[in-house]
Amino acid sequence: MNVFPQIKATSLSIFLTVILFVAPAQATLVVDFSPDTTGATLKTNNWTNLYGNQILGDQFTLLSDTTLTGGSIFSRSGLGAIGNSVRFMIFSDPTAVALIDIITTLDAIDTQLTVTQTTLTRKHASIADTFLGAGTYWFALAGNGVNIEAKSGDFGSGGMNFGTTKLQNTGSTLGDLFFTLDGPQASPPQTSVPEPGSLSLLGLGLVAMFVRRRNKV
Repeated sequence: MNVFPQIKATSLSIFLTVILFVAPAQATLVVDFSPDTTGATLKTNNWTNLYGNQILGDQFTLLSDTTLTGGSIFSRSGLGAIGNSVRFMIFSDPTAVALIDIITTLDAIDTQLTVTQTTLTRKHASIADTFLGAGTYWFALAGNGVNIEAKSGDFGSGGMNFGTTKLQNTGSTLGDLFFTLDGPQASPPQTSVPEPGSLSLLGLGLVAMFVRRRNKV
């Protein structure tokens, strides 16, 4: 019995499995109004962001349908902590109730994209894949029973305004909230060679299979 074709097919299957497991999905920014990208300079005014009292938002436009997986606001250092409850909110109109209102938690607080603004930190929250069609919307990441304070920046006309469960008195040219939104990005083709440990396990498995099948012949 010729076992080499079976071994060849099995090795190919194992190799492809290894490739799939070492190619995790990545995320990319679909909206980038971060401080460094906009070249913003800070104003002296601050607004707090406590859901139930105050909600802060800013406008963005999607040119095509997309899937959102999370978002960040850039706010004063020292306020907010990983694990804090927040509401990820998308409004189709600043005077309307939120189109998307997802309770999630802060999963990252860092200085990414804030190199020129040392008083700010990026506060990021993830959500399950959420479809959003092309169009113009408003985004808010609001503290849910915790103060994560948003800070204004001088890269748009108008100013941020408060609401209770809505964005109120917001101008269409408002541009004072630093934020980003992210979405999924397909994993790039895996061209790297598996790690030596993976190759060793693969080789040992093939040898054992060959010996077992040879003993049966």
